[in-house]
Amino acid sequence: MNLLNGLVLTVFLLFSSSIFADVESILQQAQQGDAEAQNVLGFLYHNGQDVHQDFDEAMKWYRLSAAQGNSSAQNNLGVIYRLGHGVPQDYIEALKWLRQSAEQRNAYAQNNLGAMYAYGQGVPQDYKEAIKWYELSARQANLKAANNLAILYFYGLGTSKNYKDSFKWFLVSGVFGNIDGQNNLATMHFNGQGTPKNYKKAVFWFTLAAQQGDTSGQISLGTMYAKGEGVTKNYILAYMWTYLAAQNGSDTAKRNLDKFAKTMTLHQMIKAQALSQVCESSNYKDCSFRNR
Repeated sequence: MNLLNGLVLTVFLLFSSSIFADVESILQQAQQGDAEAQNVLGFLYHNGQDVHQDFDEAMKWYRLSAAQGNSSAQNNLGVIYRLGHGVPQDYIEALKWLRQSAEQRNAYAQNNLGAMYAYGQGVPQDYKEAIKWYELSARQANLKAANNLAILYFYGLGTSKNYKDSFKWFLVSGVFGNIDGQNNLATMHFNGQGTPKNYKKAVFWFTLAAQQGDTSGQISLGTMYAKGEGVTKNYILAYMWTYLAAQNGSDTAKRNLDKFAKTMTLHQMIKAQALSQVCESSNYKDCSFRNR
């Protein structure tokens, strides 16, 4: 389990999605002092979306928006300074903007501020303060924050080790689709941490992560099919999921394929590779060999 930064550029979508195709309209609104339009325009310049990428122009509009108290622009400035995107990396400046945004209850900024305390970036490392901000963000349904909070409870960082609370927050993260939360839930079910050991439930959560194209979930699911843990042993499905992970560049998956190959026929391996192509081309909706 790795602690996530969770740092992302954000735009409050108070405009319709079609606004991104109407740069002239955004520019006009921004020039008239509309803080939301200024933030969106900064986002467009920063990402080179519908305009020529220009970090200086992005910073100009972000700053104008942030100066009006726009929490999304403040968060965006904080992320840019934290990562050094188009500007020299500056943790102190990042903290200033993230704190302003977080104190306005911006869930993204709360998670990002929590990450800076967790990693000791621009401030002394302080897991208790990280927990504070992660929980504020998680209670606003920020799934990355819920996963980060769960990790601190899992390892007992800034608090007593508590697998039950860890499991609770991983569940919040995973049930709404966060891949890391799903993998971590599967691991806790597999090991019986914070919940009774249950291989079938581990398979369920690893499958959800694997079906989102996650390499770690695919490797774990492949291993469980190979060992028959929580599922009927099936080397074809084990090979299929592991092959998908290997195609994504995983060296661990490649080593596992070599192990599986020693117990499989050439026909089985060819079938598994064909199934992996069907699985991937269907966006992981058709990953069974039944009726084939």
